[in-house]
Amino acid sequence: MKMTTVAAAIAALALGACSSSSAPSIDAKRIAPATFAIVVPQGLGAGELPELARQKCAGQQICQLFAWPAGQSPATAMPLTDREASSLVFSYSLNRMTGLERSLWRCSSYRRAAKNECL
Repeated sequence: MKMTTVAAAIAALALGACSSSSAPSIDAKRIAPATFAIVVPQGLGAGELPELARQKCAGQQICQLFAWPAGQSPATAMPLTDREASSLVFSYSLNRMTGLERSLWRCSSYRRAAKNECL
């Protein structure tokens, strides 16, 4: 292993250890380029979902994360089927080139004050 690779690995570990984020680590499956699917663990709050998505999309110019409730199977590929789309509980879209960062929740699962935050 080259010294630069070792140094980069040590730096990555140090940054991870110093991270102040409180969002839990959740297994995200890549279902398309820069597109991820997760199952939301029981009890995870609505406010934790955007931070989790930001963590997963860190370093990406364009990224999407879709989330399904515990007990449901997430999508395995794009495009989403009708069943997959109708059972989503959270959607995150990021496009750093246009400045878009949007989080949407299934408001029957996660209460939101603003209706424009609902799927």
